[in-house]
Amino acid sequence: MLLQQIREEVVKTGVRLLTSGLVTVTWGNVSARDPDTGYIAITPSGMDYDAIGPEDIVILDPSGNVIDGTRKPSSETPMHLYIYKHRPEAYAVVHTHSPYATAVGVVEGEIPLIIGELANAVGGSVKTAPFAPEGTEELGRAAVEGMEGRAAVLLRNHGVVTLGPTLRDAFFNAVVVEDAAKILYLSRTMGTPTVIPDDEAKRLHAEFLASYGQKG
Repeated sequence: MLLQQIREEVVKTGVRLLTSGLVTVTWGNVSARDPDTGYIAITPSGMDYDAIGPEDIVILDPSGNVIDGTRKPSSETPMHLYIYKHRPEAYAVVHTHSPYATAVGVVEGEIPLIIGELANAVGGSVKTAPFAPEGTEELGRAAVEGMEGRAAVLLRNHGVVTLGPTLRDAFFNAVVVEDAAKILYLSRTMGTPTVIPDDEAKRLHAEFLASYGQKG
């Protein structure tokens, strides 16, 4: 099977999204880019995450042509392809409909730097991209512009997109964004949230990238 390991990782990430409550039923999508071939492994359209196997993952070239697989690829394939083209450091993209973060995007809000974990993982606050139709390259363009170089963005009236050098990182970032959105909601019921200064956020992000986790 072509790119079997990557396909298996995409399947596992989809199940993790489902069990973590970041997606429901068939919503959202997951992809990963092979560093050697440039091929992209993406979840199929309209299939339950707990029913997807490695053979259901579709392999595409950077232009979106199907290289391997019998399933129809995710309807958000144009968005994923645009992100990979314009964020070359990204090798994984996760799109969720996590409720708290999606709600912030519905009101065209922003998740400010209220917790250090957001600075660590994403690199700054998480903003809402302008509205763009689902399933279009335009949505990818809005996502990339809304990220402003960071690793996450809220899609207006739609959901969340995170990216990373690995699927683990992209999933981790999606969890952090949803946690931050939930904390934002709760803190606003208690008072006015405080915000971490930008210069401290940059330091936290650089330190996180250099030292967090097991290296080597």
